[in-house]
Amino acid sequence: MKTYTVRQLREFLTVLYGGTHRPDGWYPHTATVARRRHVHPSSVRRWIRGELEDPAPIPQARLRLLLRGYEVATATRTRERHEQDRLEVIAQRQRLGRGRGNLEEYRRLGWLDAHSVLIIEDHNRPLRRITVTRASPTTVTRAIAGGHLVHTIREPDRFAAERTRHTILGTVEADRIQLPRTRLDRGHTQVWLAGAHLPT
Repeated sequence: MKTYTVRQLREFLTVLYGGTHRPDGWYPHTATVARRRHVHPSSVRRWIRGELEDPAPIPQARLRLLLRGYEVATATRTRERHEQDRLEVIAQRQRLGRGRGNLEEYRRLGWLDAHSVLIIEDHNRPLRRITVTRASPTTVTRAIAGGHLVHTIREPDRFAAERTRHTILGTVEADRIQLPRTRLDRGHTQVWLAGAHLPT
């Protein structure tokens, strides 16, 4: 059964309906949430009341309704498992020195060049996304358009960068959501609530 902390619920509602950032974190616009979800504003205030890491005092049925359509889709998880399997096969070939033809093809595609893993946060909402790009100033600048850079991890090739991306997504699993393209045109399957702890 899916549960959210107060911090997660505040951030999730802010991502969807807007809000403001205060010294103790994000707060959604309760009037907007109430109008869009057809509840009284006092109900919304009650849902988000408490310490940040307390369980959010929202009924489970209501939380399920809120999350409907925003949980990571089965198709996304299936694709990610296939990506991880493929990365493991390539890693084995790299270790054993086999599949040089395949690796040469990847070299032509630029996959053996240095790549960066970028964690980017939206300017006006508590949403972070992850992307992998070539480690050049031009491609990095293009990738972070619409947000600000939180963290950069430089890897020797795209294979290592993709493995790092999957590791980070696993670490923030409890905070992952999936947005429709109408709410985020890039990386809509690779996002999470900004308060999640990153791996050290």
